[in-house]
Amino acid sequence: MKKNLIVIYVLLFPMVFMGCFEDKGSYDYLDLNAPIWLFDESTSPLRVTCTEGQIAKFIASDKFRWQGDSMQRAKEVSYEWKLNGIVLSNQVDFDILADELIEKIKLEKFEENGLTGTFTIIDNNTDIRFTVRTDVTISPKYNNGDWLFISENGNNTKCSFMDYKTRYDATGHRETYFELTEDVYKVVNGHDIPGKPLAMSKSMAPNVGALGSMTIMTDEVAYVLDNTSMKKISEVKDEFMDGVPANLKIVERRDCDGRYGGYTFLATEDGLIYRRKTTENYLGGKFLSEPYVLDNKGYKITKFGFAGSGWSIVPCYDEKNRRVIMIHFGSIQIGNWWDGTYQLIQTHKLAPVTPLAGADLTNVPPLWDMPEGTEMLFLMNHELFDLHYNSNQQAYTMFYNTAEMDATYMSDFIINTIDVNCVESEYSKIMKLPVLFDSETVFLTSIFDDRCKYLLFYSDENKLYYLDRQENRNEIHYLLSVDSKITFMGFTSFYSSDQYKKIIVGCENGDICVYDIAILDEPKLVSQFNVGGRVVDGVQLGNAYAFDEIY
Repeated sequence: MKKNLIVIYVLLFPMVFMGCFEDKGSYDYLDLNAPIWLFDESTSPLRVTCTEGQIAKFIASDKFRWQGDSMQRAKEVSYEWKLNGIVLSNQVDFDILADELIEKIKLEKFEENGLTGTFTIIDNNTDIRFTVRTDVTISPKYNNGDWLFISENGNNTKCSFMDYKTRYDATGHRETYFELTEDVYKVVNGHDIPGKPLAMSKSMAPNVGALGSMTIMTDEVAYVLDNTSMKKISEVKDEFMDGVPANLKIVERRDCDGRYGGYTFLATEDGLIYRRKTTENYLGGKFLSEPYVLDNKGYKITKFGFAGSGWSIVPCYDEKNRRVIMIHFGSIQIGNWWDGTYQLIQTHKLAPVTPLAGADLTNVPPLWDMPEGTEMLFLMNHELFDLHYNSNQQAYTMFYNTAEMDATYMSDFIINTIDVNCVESEYSKIMKLPVLFDSETVFLTSIFDDRCKYLLFYSDENKLYYLDRQENRNEIHYLLSVDSKITFMGFTSFYSSDQYKKIIVGCENGDICVYDIAILDEPKLVSQFNVGGRVVDGVQLGNAYAFDEIY
């Protein structure tokens, strides 16, 4: 049977093949009349960007054209914008409030890389659909690169928001500008922050929100905010394991965030340190209700020194015993990788700096027993010196006054990071500066920026200077003056195109001034606002941590 079928097929095939040549073109071919896209739709989407509280503009009319009579063709088609499975509109162009869009698509989490949707042109006669991909980015109102400030507001604390914006001028040049919203905390939460402002601290805290959390400390409370909404989510006093410690008054917080979770340290008015550890997902983790016990000498630490982000060693000054102490991080390896038992256990400790036995430390002040009357002004980690050949060494600098108060001293010293010993080094030195700092001097520096890591900015009343330490010059330069005493300084440091090119100056009279310092000795005023009271602190939002610190 199979053989017969094969024969029949072979006999018929020439007839079919010849029939193809005899086709006189009597078929009807459909003219698709497809749109001519004015962009490469195979590789690029239609992009829509919007921010919470603003209008989202979906525009496609300038992204395609028709061949032939475009007005007639426009009557023959309809449109469809779709996102998250929801039809947003049947117009070629339309506007919608970002908040309404968020509600319509039931957005629960802001996606940094945007949402993928579609824009479709539909032929009403044939139902043929021409579809391109869309990329819709909805940003929270409070976003990467924006700023929060706290300022005095009578007996309360005002929290204000400065929006970081960009625009293009007539020549196509991109420029930065800022907009200020005062008292944003009260607007969102419906009440004031009680107490005089002390400080703010940012944490990565992905369990709180996409932008982490902010802790606002006053002389009465320590509130934790979700940075994406400015909503108060907790008070630090409620985050202790076994109840609130007696007489708890938090004056500073330091979050050391890393890939394996985070450490948080609290300094109190009476100089005690409380701590906690969170998991990789930042879940769990309560503050121990007992303060850290160091040794039989006790300690008093009310301020954390400058360090980089993550698990960088944090320098501190023990005011009671006049010694330098490091918050030190390490790890313990247990088990074996080949049998699946390998684990890396992260550790931390407070460790006093001690002299390395036999080291020549004549160029280093006694970090373990500073003279009576010493006033520590600024204690910092830095990368001025090329110590990469020895990864177990880090450089530190401290600025301090002696009891004589004749001048301020600057001292560089090198620490072995394994055992926190002070080691002998060619970089160690003590230098008497030609200026006298005091407890109200504001300092600003950075670590990794190629230019600013050599610069220490400092205030003198309403004037701003910088100490240039490049190539060991140690030269002091005047930068600018403002209308009131300087009480805060910070860098714009989130966006790579703008990192360290602008300096923010807060003042006693409530002024917030933004200066462009791309050309360092030609500062240009970019924006100026006034929040009505002494500016105490400011922090730039975003989890791409900047290596700058403000005191």
